[in-house]
Amino acid sequence: MKFRFFLLIASFILVSALLLASCMSSGTSTETGNTSQETSKPVTSDVIRIEFSGTGYTISNASACIEEGKSLVLTKAGTYSLSGELTDGQVVVRVSKDEEVTLELNNVSITCSTSSAISVESADKVTLFSVAGTTNTFTDGTSYSSTTGPNACIHSKDDLTFEGNGTIIIHGNYNHAVKSNNDIKIKSGAIQLDAVGNAIRGNDSVTITGGTVNVTSCKDGLKASTTDKEGKGFVLIEGGSVTLTCSDDAIQAILSVTISGGLVTVSAQGDVVNCTGTVDIAQGCLVQK
Repeated sequence: MKFRFFLLIASFILVSALLLASCMSSGTSTETGNTSQETSKPVTSDVIRIEFSGTGYTISNASACIEEGKSLVLTKAGTYSLSGELTDGQVVVRVSKDEEVTLELNNVSITCSTSSAISVESADKVTLFSVAGTTNTFTDGTSYSSTTGPNACIHSKDDLTFEGNGTIIIHGNYNHAVKSNNDIKIKSGAIQLDAVGNAIRGNDSVTITGGTVNVTSCKDGLKASTTDKEGKGFVLIEGGSVTLTCSDDAIQAILSVTISGGLVTVSAQGDVVNCTGTVDIAQGCLVQK
């Protein structure tokens, strides 16, 4: 009897210990999962904040940039929040070709008298994100100190994307307003442009899926000019509202022009669409003034 009694007691203790260990293990696993989820969320401390004032600035992480003359060169991937007014200077993006940078535009004004207001020298992709309720203005000079470098107020050697729900105003006083050697995508936001040359020139492509684009004056409005890359050299409009006032062609592309959605309103002294490839325009999507 005593042996059975002790055996029962020992069994009870063993089962209780196993149950307790199981509960503790389950609790630990849940807590670790929650911690992992929290750290994966973007936090405001990850954003590098730059506030301009005249020709100077303050920055929350000085190791993320270097100064080169009038240029503030961003050298780390990630998100930068830009605010204030830079009266004569330039923001340059120079990160690895596999890295991305987001410029969060928060009531910023950048003017550069001798070059581009924003120049992307190296990146995988740069996104210009306009914060809702803000107006952001970029202006270049009528002449550049170098004729072999950038030739647009916002110039990029790599992919360029516009997003957000704010307003972006771009004055291309030297040549183009926006130019990318690769692809340009406009997803949302209100963008107003004027240019001596082209308003929006993506050598590989220009794609508009949303937002409002208003070009008040330029030569060519939307242009994709690549001839040596397979599948490139196209203009695609799938949504949004686009208004183009041009002294030459409104839309020009090598491979194709496709307008499948949105509304494009055009006033052009040249061709409404100039394309040596295929042209596909959905009924009611293109209106000529």
